Amino acid sequence: MLKSLKIKNYILVKELALEFTAGLNIFSGETGAGKSVIIEAINTVLGGNVRPGMVFQDNEAAEIEVCFDVDKSNQALIELINEYELDCDEGELFVSKIISSSLKAKTYLNGVRSTNSIVRKFKAAIIDFHSQRDQQRLFNNDYQLEILDAFGRHDQELADFQDKYHQHHNILRQYHNLLNQEKANRDKFDLYSYQLEEIENAGISAGEDEQLNEELILLLNSEELLELQESFGQDCLEGENSLFDKINYFLSRLMSYEGDSLNIRNASSILRDCLANLEAANSELLDLKSSIDLDPLRLQDVTARLDFLNSLKMKYKRSLEEIIIYEQEIRNFIAGFSSDQEKISRLKDEIAASLTNLQDSAEKLSLLRKKTAAKFSSLMQKNIKLLAMPAAQVEIRFYDLTKDKEDYFSQLAASGKDQVEIYFTANLGVEMQPLKVAASGGELSRFLLAVKKLLASYLYTKSIIFDEIDTGIGGRTAEYTGEYINTIAGHHQVICITHLAQIAVFAATHLLIEKKNDQNISFIIVKKLDNKNRVNEIARMLSGSDSDLALNHAEELLNKAGKN
Repeated sequence: MLKSLKIKNYILVKELALEFTAGLNIFSGETGAGKSVIIEAINTVLGGNVRPGMVFQDNEAAEIEVCFDVDKSNQALIELINEYELDCDEGELFVSKIISSSLKAKTYLNGVRSTNSIVRKFKAAIIDFHSQRDQQRLFNNDYQLEILDAFGRHDQELADFQDKYHQHHNILRQYHNLLNQEKANRDKFDLYSYQLEEIENAGISAGEDEQLNEELILLLNSEELLELQESFGQDCLEGENSLFDKINYFLSRLMSYEGDSLNIRNASSILRDCLANLEAANSELLDLKSSIDLDPLRLQDVTARLDFLNSLKMKYKRSLEEIIIYEQEIRNFIAGFSSDQEKISRLKDEIAASLTNLQDSAEKLSLLRKKTAAKFSSLMQKNIKLLAMPAAQVEIRFYDLTKDKEDYFSQLAASGKDQVEIYFTANLGVEMQPLKVAASGGELSRFLLAVKKLLASYLYTKSIIFDEIDTGIGGRTAEYTGEYINTIAGHHQVICITHLAQIAVFAATHLLIEKKNDQNISFIIVKKLDNKNRVNEIARMLSGSDSDLALNHAEELLNKAGKN
């Protein structure tokens, strides 16, 4: 509920502080008194755009502040408060805007700097502006469906459908993402499959090329190496008067004198090492001899294998060790690709099951809406007939969006399979046509008023603003309009600008707007009317005077409305 409004230096307002109450708050005043300034101020502070002429006097900024009671049953509002982490422990929400003389504006939510876009979200949750411009929403098929769902209280069924709708959308998104990924990776998969087979068939091992290179060198020098081995064995160990024998001779003679000199002992030790090293060298050369394959085919095999490995390294531009790592990488890719194909197959099954559930939910919601539409149309006819349209007829017609069963989901909307169109006629013998074609401005205004009345008890509490909804209305229709607005005010706070006494008499709070002139400057003031002044204002609204006849008529209307 809107509790208060403070305005300073804004359009025709010097300074103003207003308190609002629950129920019906009426603004009245002479034509041109500036009643729309109040509504424009509320709209401006709640995210409306700044325009030239909004600052009353250029030497100071314009300021607007509104305060709302926080209704904890208003789930949309509570979610916004939590989302933007606002401190509303006192149960109040303040929105303020400061507009400089250069038309630069700053907006605040509970004292925290905010933006118009954020404030507009709060506006949608706590206030409903009803003006001639807003009547155009009735032409929107989506809004018509919203009205039907609100009247039928289809919240649970709609939420159930939308959960399934979004779930199906997510499964489809996963499926198409995987499918696109599979298509994009298909060529890579084919290439990697070929490369994996080639590398596996190559049977390479780390360091194999280095080992083969060593073997090749030995094979190419095998004859010379074998000759060297043979010569070394003969000259150093096995032959007559070999090097081994000579060293051994000197060692045996020195051993007789080891006790006499450290130098002799060291020399003997060194000669023993020489003998051992000669034997070790000979052993290594014998091992080399046994490792050399003198088969000429082995040389061909080693050369061929090295040529193959070198060509493989050139092809992949990697060393053998890097090729082995690459082999594991492409093996992992191929395994992942196969896994994706399994997921695609599984998602196909999920899509089929999800679509069946979605279709069932859409059909259930559609049947419920059609039952609700009949009831809504009947009640709308009864209500608008009381608004000077006795021959009015209303019908809600349904159009199935899912005619092509082969492409069912793409035709669905997030609201279901239904598109609705309100058909209307105000006259006997005139065929019903879509509301946007059939209704005049005055008829549309009354139609929307009837909708608001029907929905009043179905919607969470909001502040509803009626800005001169009474245009073109008079007589008994005006009385019914007042009664309708009063009915709405029984469920929601209503702020209404009106010229009609038949509406104003239902006010819980009646505010009079007057325009004053001071030193060539016009400005407006607002007075809260007591009972006596209220009778005078109702009389003025009835006849433009405070004659006894007008005053008596005003009191009669107030008594009839139970407000006197």
